[in-house]
Amino acid sequence: MEENYNVSTDANDRAFAGLSMGGMTATNVLFRAPEEFGYVGVFSGSDGAFDTSTVDFKAVDDTTILIGGGIYDFGLVPGYYISEDEEDWFTVSALKAILEENDVDYGWAEAYGDHDWNTWPQLIKVFAEEYLWK
Repeated sequence: MEENYNVSTDANDRAFAGLSMGGMTATNVLFRAPEEFGYVGVFSGSDGAFDTSTVDFKAVDDTTILIGGGIYDFGLVPGYYISEDEEDWFTVSALKAILEENDVDYGWAEAYGDHDWNTWPQLIKVFAEEYLWK
């Protein structure tokens, strides 16, 4: 990005957010490169199966994190399974548990909606107005 665009290299000037499968990507960005983004939004899905054994949770805690979903969203509701063989790793509750186990602060937002385009603009609005660059 820096080679082709006039973008800041300072993490405090950068944000990353993802919806559904993008929430899984945002989880990976948060755990793999917390020093690259000062703000991360994880909406309607996460990667709760991520191997956190090498994660620097101090760096993760330095990131402003917002987690959320729709109140009827299967990515929000604990107990949703991708298949009978999978644990509850897709829901944002899996990510919340990992962060809480490691004393990482995060914000929480619920929107009126499901796993759909009615929910996500509400979450992006909260992220932009209440979390980004505050």
